[in-house]
Amino acid sequence: MYQIEKLNNGLQLMRIPVTGIESVSTVVFARTGSRYEKQSQYGLAHFLEHMVFKGTKLYPTTKDLSETVDSIGAQFNAFTGEEGTAFYIRSASKNLDLSLQVLGQLVTQALILPEEIEKERGVIFEEMHMYEDQPASYNSILFNQMFYAGSGLAHNILGETQTIKKTTQEDFQEFLKTWYGPDNLLIVVAGKKETVLANDLVDKITHSFIFEDRKAHPSQKNSWEKNFVYGERLHFEHRQTEQTHFILGWPGITSFDQRENVLALLSVIIGGNMSSRLFLQVREQRGLCYYINSQTDSFADAGFFGAAAGVNPEKLVEAVRVTVDQFKQLTTGEQAVTEAELIKAKNYLSGNLVLAQESTHNLALSYGMRYLLTDKVVEIEQRLKGIAAVSLAEVQALAAELIQPSSLRLSLIGQTNEQQQEAIRKIVLV
Repeated sequence: MYQIEKLNNGLQLMRIPVTGIESVSTVVFARTGSRYEKQSQYGLAHFLEHMVFKGTKLYPTTKDLSETVDSIGAQFNAFTGEEGTAFYIRSASKNLDLSLQVLGQLVTQALILPEEIEKERGVIFEEMHMYEDQPASYNSILFNQMFYAGSGLAHNILGETQTIKKTTQEDFQEFLKTWYGPDNLLIVVAGKKETVLANDLVDKITHSFIFEDRKAHPSQKNSWEKNFVYGERLHFEHRQTEQTHFILGWPGITSFDQRENVLALLSVIIGGNMSSRLFLQVREQRGLCYYINSQTDSFADAGFFGAAAGVNPEKLVEAVRVTVDQFKQLTTGEQAVTEAELIKAKNYLSGNLVLAQESTHNLALSYGMRYLLTDKVVEIEQRLKGIAAVSLAEVQALAAELIQPSSLRLSLIGQTNEQQQEAIRKIVLV
């Protein structure tokens, strides 16, 4: 059972006590990410995530920070998404005080020195190059640029070369003042029950997080689209690769949609494991690919439901056609979802959920991120009951709603010729 409380300094605290363990995962979430950047700021949220690790008032260098965390055998890192940013430390419960101190320094006392900015630009550029050199990963960026075109969800989280080159110390300071005020942060502490529920936890957090000159953050809702309009439907990127990678799919559901369990089960059935339809039909029976899986994504105002695969370039058209047909068969009655498939998917999803929740880190991330984005938490017992309650009719209805021929979109990267591209156009642009 989790607890939520608001501290006197404006921070929100979520406690997740767990019995029988000696570790604690501490995560600081900020309700900001790449979609809230202005065009001139593209990549700033992610760049900032890097910069706070370059030194703080108490730990002036990266070496000071890393040695401090290493000295207690803890793990720390951060990540930036479209709608949220997180900084975390996993440690023994006896070291929670130090974890809070380090996280407080990162979020409220980062130095952001000009000379460190210059050095870190090169790191960001190399991170960009790394993803560009990985066709499957880079195609995800290309797909989002196409699928969410015209919205803040479209641009690369890492930013663009020109915006990264122009980022200044003042840009970082303004971003911190705007988005990293206490009313826009959530601290999650998950782990050893006695430590998490200790009466002095609030005092320790208040002492570690010292806010100076932080603004009230802008409303995230101002960046959400009231009637989301999805972008282009087809993109080809030629590259000399041994595999051709494609992502295809349809507009999905938002993070506020109550049918999240329905979509999760539908995703498992079509391509969520090694006994799914896509894996058996595209890989096992036809040998067209090495990897293929279903994918979903949900944001405040938009979503995605589809699949990704890496295939033999010579068999690209067949692979795309079979993949699309597997989705369409869910809605045409030719191969509608069966009761047996639904039961198997429920067991699979429930089992995975139970396994994931045995990690305090997963608990902190899943509970915290959900609360960050929706102001609600669905605990594991509720989620399991929700999964069990999904009916076959609900799954079939959602499949019919989402899998519309006129809404299909596809992005691919790899070797293609004009004949293949024309064949794919006929499949996608019906």
